[in-house]
Amino acid sequence: MKQKAVGAKKQLKTDNRDVLVTVKLLANDVFHAKAAKIVLKLLVLIHGSISLIQIYTILFKPNIEEFTLKAPIFFGLIYPISGALTLLLKPELIDNFPNYTKISLTDNIDPKTYQSIKKSAKIAFYYTVATISLAIISGINYIQFLKHEDEIFFAYKFFNDYFPKYSLILKIIYKATLPILGYIAVAIPIQTVYGIEHMKYQIMLVKSWVKKIDSDADNKKDQKMVRSQLVLCIQRHSSLITFIHKIKKEIDSLFLMSLLNAVLCFMSIFLFIFSATFYREYYLRIGLTCITSGFIGLIVVFGQQFENEVENLATVTCNLNWYFFDLKNKSIYLIFVGQIIRPLRMQYLDFGLNYRLPLSFLKLVYTVLSLMLKVRPTFHEQN
Repeated sequence: MKQKAVGAKKQLKTDNRDVLVTVKLLANDVFHAKAAKIVLKLLVLIHGSISLIQIYTILFKPNIEEFTLKAPIFFGLIYPISGALTLLLKPELIDNFPNYTKISLTDNIDPKTYQSIKKSAKIAFYYTVATISLAIISGINYIQFLKHEDEIFFAYKFFNDYFPKYSLILKIIYKATLPILGYIAVAIPIQTVYGIEHMKYQIMLVKSWVKKIDSDADNKKDQKMVRSQLVLCIQRHSSLITFIHKIKKEIDSLFLMSLLNAVLCFMSIFLFIFSATFYREYYLRIGLTCITSGFIGLIVVFGQQFENEVENLATVTCNLNWYFFDLKNKSIYLIFVGQIIRPLRMQYLDFGLNYRLPLSFLKLVYTVLSLMLKVRPTFHEQN
């Protein structure tokens, strides 16, 4: 008996851990180190300064052809710079998730639900490793010196014009930062996946508890058990709603900025590809960048899965054999039904994190791109 008790304690200790601990380590905890914070500050200083100088040049010395060539890099770098600032200013963005979304044997998880959670956690882990690897590989590809880079990198032209003696050294330092920027660029999206997955697991837990209610409902002696299960489901679901609203307030502005920047970046890439200066040696760079962006875009799959679990919970709850409940339990059940039928989704402003987001994104890119193509000839005629 003692051996069994010891084994049970070990299993409880193991299952109390964050099932996405590796994802959190790679996307969040690694940036808490002092050395990492110093690197982040240096990157913000270097690339932020160059971006500000480029903005000044665009505003006071406008050149549409030069802007078209340098826009993809300009908008592409704003994203990791904003990510670095977020990691510096809001390092605790997902630190408290495990406290709000703890999964342990005390939750009485049925084996099927627990295995589904473990499988989903593995998929999130593989996604994290693949996305980070692609981002770093894409950044490493930018280290190579290619012809005509001065035409698309404002920094290189700036170094040549103002620091000709040290331009090579400055370019090497600049290029060395690009793989790190690639890593930073995917950190915030992976943090979002981490949060979505944990909230999905909580919905799965509540759903498993709701399924157990039916097995106890047909026995009058078990009405107290039904009542405690209903109250537990309401409490966990309410705390999840409160937590989602709290997180949304913190990342609404970040999401909007990321979306607008992604639109401008893709628009710039399209303009660059169809320009006469899209050289063959840039095919691999653009290809890797687009693939990495595609992996970042897979975040909508995780968002859609979360919404699917929310709908499944509503279906299971509404199909309960409530007619076996006593009067008090029926009242509690109605409160729970009223709570779950309200939409619970990862939605920022008017954009939901689901399969409809890519379509809205492409429409926005097409609209802005069409506007730019119409304005471009007019600008040339005026000059």
